[in-house]
Amino acid sequence: MYRRLALLLVLVGCAHEDGNVVAAAVAAPPKQTTTGAPQQKQPRDLSGVSIHMERKACYGICPSYSLDITGDGAVSYVGREFVNVRGLKKGTVDPVKVSQLMDAVDELRLTTLVDTPHCATVDGDQAVVILAVRDRGATTKVTHDTGNGCYPKELTELESMIDEVAKTEQWVRCETGFCMN
Repeated sequence: MYRRLALLLVLVGCAHEDGNVVAAAVAAPPKQTTTGAPQQKQPRDLSGVSIHMERKACYGICPSYSLDITGDGAVSYVGREFVNVRGLKKGTVDPVKVSQLMDAVDELRLTTLVDTPHCATVDGDQAVVILAVRDRGATTKVTHDTGNGCYPKELTELESMIDEVAKTEQWVRCETGFCMN
């Protein structure tokens, strides 16, 4: 026990930069269980998790639909325009996939994207994607103008990942690739 405490308090050393003393602390070793094995990451509580994504129409033939995924893996899709299937469809996904989506949301730090970035490169003929994520009692909503080139590409990747997990292609994609309805 004293050894662990000493590791946390010991300084690795000091370095001098331009006359300033810089100290660095040793990082704590990974926590171990009573058997000595490294402790595994705690599973996320998915009971209050929900992901809502809505793709709005554009001036062209962009698919317009909304999608909801809950922590237990329930999927609800509502097709509107330029999709293969209009109306309500339901499905399920593995809750592990929902947990992976939430890890991607955390990695992206979605809450930092709530305000629209000011950008000189904006293409006004692109779809808007509304993404609302509820986790731990709080909801974060981002309105992503896909024509605004200043949003991080990881946001577009997250939106694609949500579509992939929910398997929306089965309802959105037409044989020709474009739905003219």
